[in-house]
Amino acid sequence: MHLRRKDDYKSLELLSEEELNKKVYFMEYTLPHAKERENISTALKETFSNRQKWIENSNPTISDIHNQYPRLFDYNGEMIKQEFKMIMNEKDINDTFVGDFPAIYAPKILAYCEKEKSFIFEEAQKSIEDESGLELI
Repeated sequence: MHLRRKDDYKSLELLSEEELNKKVYFMEYTLPHAKERENISTALKETFSNRQKWIENSNPTISDIHNQYPRLFDYNGEMIKQEFKMIMNEKDINDTFVGDFPAIYAPKILAYCEKEKSFIFEEAQKSIEDESGLELI
């Protein structure tokens, strides 16, 4: 597995500020319906380089990222997985520990937390809207 280094993002093509703003506006005001999934996915791919540069230079919080790119957190984690694959610079991470984590390891960790550390699980569950979000804890 090849993790991108910070310098790798410098060679990726950035959108102009005007084009970036159009795509960010589209993602901000387009509701995440199934019929828009492909358009939102494409917009996230097209803004990837700008987003990575922004993250590298500004060190935003998760809330800042959510406010700027709200669709990144939609579709039950599909857009996050897409972003992760782009960051990892791999077309298929399914044969790795990281690729197996959501399907194999996350349910076991969640079951353990629910049984042994229920107070942590309950607090996390209050702040996470869907199952894919629980995999992040």
